[in-house]
Amino acid sequence: MWELFAFRSWVVAFLAFAAALPGAAAHAEGWLAPSAVATLGALVAFGCSLAGAEVATRLGRGRLVMAYMAVSAATAFAVGPAAGASYPVMAMVMLLYAGFIQLDSAALTTGAVEHAEDGRRGATLAVHSLVGFLAAFVGPLVMGIVLDAAGGAEPGRTAWGWAFASVGVVGLLGPLAMAWGLRGRLSQ
Repeated sequence: MWELFAFRSWVVAFLAFAAALPGAAAHAEGWLAPSAVATLGALVAFGCSLAGAEVATRLGRGRLVMAYMAVSAATAFAVGPAAGASYPVMAMVMLLYAGFIQLDSAALTTGAVEHAEDGRRGATLAVHSLVGFLAAFVGPLVMGIVLDAAGGAEPGRTAWGWAFASVGVVGLLGPLAMAWGLRGRLSQ
């Protein structure tokens, strides 16, 4: 949820930045506004969450969730430096990123429910939600702190690159933690 809420909190500002870059304004003409791209991204994310869970349930949750997380983290690393691309390209990249972020969400919740001890599903989901929303609170703050530290009052592409890279680093912790936790189960 760190990555998801960092994305949701900053996507409009990032797209506004990308649209304002020299030469980008001409490409942005006639395209969806940053807020509309963010809204469409939320709809894309909803479908990806459902589809990601369904595919993971059928083809192996552990491996696929780790792959989903890795793809999402890799996208985070690519987004900031790509800000110089035309606004339509950046809008499409952000729509893809919105989907990648959500691929693992419902699959992780399904896994938490399925692996909870009998009589402890409610408590398991409560802890799952608590940890997730704590990360959702901290993620946007850290991204903003990194953006400020790297760019000050007028962040540029480098600052956005560092801000999204900070999200990517946290995103990479997911597959690493899963690989560590599932190391014996993946071979089954």
